[in-house]
Amino acid sequence: MKYRSILLFAVLLFPPLSAFADNHGPMYARLFTAEVEPNSQRAYEEVLKKFAAAHKQLDTERYYGVSTQVVGSPTTYTFVSIFRSFADMDLAPMNVMVDAYGAEEAGGMGASIEGKVLSQETGIWTRRLDLSPTQPDDAETPAMTNWLLVTVKPYGNGDYEAYLKKVSEAWDQTDAGAPFVVWAPGPGGNNTYAFANPIASWASMDEGTFVSVPQRLQQAFGADEAQRLLKQRAAVVESQTIYLSRSRPELSYLPEE
Repeated sequence: MKYRSILLFAVLLFPPLSAFADNHGPMYARLFTAEVEPNSQRAYEEVLKKFAAAHKQLDTERYYGVSTQVVGSPTTYTFVSIFRSFADMDLAPMNVMVDAYGAEEAGGMGASIEGKVLSQETGIWTRRLDLSPTQPDDAETPAMTNWLLVTVKPYGNGDYEAYLKKVSEAWDQTDAGAPFVVWAPGPGGNNTYAFANPIASWASMDEGTFVSVPQRLQQAFGADEAQRLLKQRAAVVESQTIYLSRSRPELSYLPEE
């Protein structure tokens, strides 16, 4: 079928949301990442706008947010949907493009991006507030997010999470900068932890003084304990990647405020 690419979105992404931002109870994130051929972003984004419009037209409750990388890979798109229970995953997928536009038009849109998506990846992460600093109750959707992805060696999760608990404790004791949220690998995960640090705007990056994790650990626990914790981390971390992404509300389907 010529609209195979659109069908992939429908199948992979969208359990319904109970809430997009809440500091209580379990929360899971399903991520779908697509790397698009260079110079194909405009065609791809036109289809994404149609996709969001289809959800709005059908008044679905299968919300998702789209972001692109500002620092990193500019042709990579990340789709995030939040869900509260794995039971949500049992719901039948919707083919919103065909339902909204009909098979012929949907097929034409699928054909317009056929071959332009170089790679696709999906995964599930679990929010771990027990490993994160205290979160504000009035947090707004950030304009950008600074992401740190850390892959831990096999069987290193216990030591790494013990380290993270001490980092979150130190972060709360050294009040500077927005707190990050830890997302741990979910079912079928690749042992990679994701750290999301919200950024309200470019201008907000000029405010205050950045305090590094080693500095926070030293301020909270002293030099010897900080050194021990950093060695504990180094022994179990395999690799890490950092990038900056910006929210793309015009490509997303989000609940109205």
